[in-house]
Amino acid sequence: VFDFKKINIDKDRPYWVAFNTFQGIGPIRFLAILKIFGSAEAAWQGSRQEWKSLNLGNRLEERFFEYRQSFDPLVYFNLFNSGPIWPLTLADKEYPPLLREIDSSPFVLYIKSDLNKVKLKTLFSFPSLAVVGTRKMTGYGRQVTKQLVQELVQAGLVIVSGMARGVDSVAHQAVLERGGKTVAVLGCGVDIIYPPENRKLYQSILKNGLVMSEFPPGTL
Repeated sequence: VFDFKKINIDKDRPYWVAFNTFQGIGPIRFLAILKIFGSAEAAWQGSRQEWKSLNLGNRLEERFFEYRQSFDPLVYFNLFNSGPIWPLTLADKEYPPLLREIDSSPFVLYIKSDLNKVKLKTLFSFPSLAVVGTRKMTGYGRQVTKQLVQELVQAGLVIVSGMARGVDSVAHQAVLERGGKTVAVLGCGVDIIYPPENRKLYQSILKNGLVMSEFPPGTL
């Protein structure tokens, strides 16, 4: 287990994001890299000889060094760091505790919200329940979903869904109507509103919860 306390994450964060934008290094490989180099910055700047010790294969190594020549972590990080998107890493204490327990936790989560960091940490500490389902709902399905979700909100649960058409959208909307908190986990970047007709819902979620993705901003 890697001791994240050894890392100055505020200094290292741009390099975590940089590795997250590079395809081919997932959570397990990234943790192996951290154990060898001690930090993402040291790994990003590592020599070819140091990378050989990782035994990741010549093809992946070659792709990484080509990518590193054309990608500036600090420039990329500053593109969205000044806005409402917050790259949350496994080294941050605010990282969702239950998600941290799985074997391949995303090493970066992109968070978009109007809430401050203190409230985000509190939000992640509440019991939560995922509500997902069909994109083509019947009238009865809509009624039942709304009723169940609002009862769960009344019981103090945070409702997690994917902001897709159908059940997901109804679940989020039911939470908002009851004044509860909801989290939308997207299969694209947090700056992408999909489906596009959910723009108003997306904006409402930001005010009462958060939008989250493991994919970098701009990912479709």
